[in-house]
Amino acid sequence: MKKILLLVFVLSASLNLRAQKKTSQDSIAIFYKEVFSALKKKYLHKGSVDWSAVEAETNKKLTSYGNFNHH
Repeated sequence: MKKILLLVFVLSASLNLRAQKKTSQDSIAIFYKEVFSALKKKYLHKGSVDWSAVEAETNKKLTSYGNFNHH
């Protein structure tokens, strides 16, 4: 019985770790989507910014980060 409980615990812990990695990426994507949405609407010089280029460059740089602890 102890072996079964240990196995269930190990499996749930490993699944939880995988889910946390996915959550970090999702959080980053959602955050930047909201940031750009707000900037496009309320930034003082919004008409003079090439938003497509800024978003593309930002997304390109963000792909190099796996999580929030990357330095």
